[in-house]
Amino acid sequence: MNNWSLLKRHAQVLILIASQPSVTTGELAQAIGTNRNRACRITADLVAEGYISKNRDGRGFSYQIVPDPPLSEERRQEIAVCDYLKSFFRRKRRSKRNRV
Repeated sequence: MNNWSLLKRHAQVLILIASQPSVTTGELAQAIGTNRNRACRITADLVAEGYISKNRDGRGFSYQIVPDPPLSEERRQEIAVCDYLKSFFRRKRRSKRNRV
């Protein structure tokens, strides 16, 4: 059986940061199953590409999702990052029609 992941590590980090902006690099590393150095490289990639911003917060950092990051030409056809992340956090609303 092949090992594969539905969401690659960069996407996993985006989702974690969207839900918990004060997450530490160590927590990111543990959550995605890698080491702290790799987690630092992933956040650096996301900052460099404009998907997140990184701000000093005491001795650590806090992160913020950039709502409309500039997309390269090949990414313009992809779904907007915020729309992608929102899909993970939408709550299903029960309509009055569905209540019994």
